[in-house]
Amino acid sequence: DPCRVKFCSQELLFHRDDLCSKIRKYSRAPGNDDPCWKHAVKTVLCQAHLCPLPLHAAPINWCYDHELRLYPLPDLLVIGDRVARFETEAKGTQVANPGCFASDFTFYTYTPSTRELEPCALEVEELEGEARPRPLQVAKKKEKTKKKVAKEG
Repeated sequence: DPCRVKFCSQELLFHRDDLCSKIRKYSRAPGNDDPCWKHAVKTVLCQAHLCPLPLHAAPINWCYDHELRLYPLPDLLVIGDRVARFETEAKGTQVANPGCFASDFTFYTYTPSTRELEPCALEVEELEGEARPRPLQVAKKKEKTKKKVAKEG
């Protein structure tokens, strides 16, 4: 953590951390109506570092500090935080948080050729008292198959 992916001329960066809660805890900014993720994204991109906190709050191993730097800024930054799903663009960088996959089965797909983020979700199916996710495409194919069987029978 973090994971950097270089795809042609684009740099994609994936980072899992609870930045919003940590930044809110150590922030001196007065509370306002903006969601905490806006402040966290602005802080991370302006400081060009994935851990913009004091050393007593988040000790850094100096041998690996260069991995946390964001210079030059990446084309896409995916933050795995506990806050709700969000997507924004700041300073020429697309920033997204897919949210908690375990609670609502949502995620993003990224198309590098068009630089587009698309929110996606899995359909939840009740089987034997358990909720199990299944891809939407699979669900649509099964419905078509059921319709064909019903017409034939």
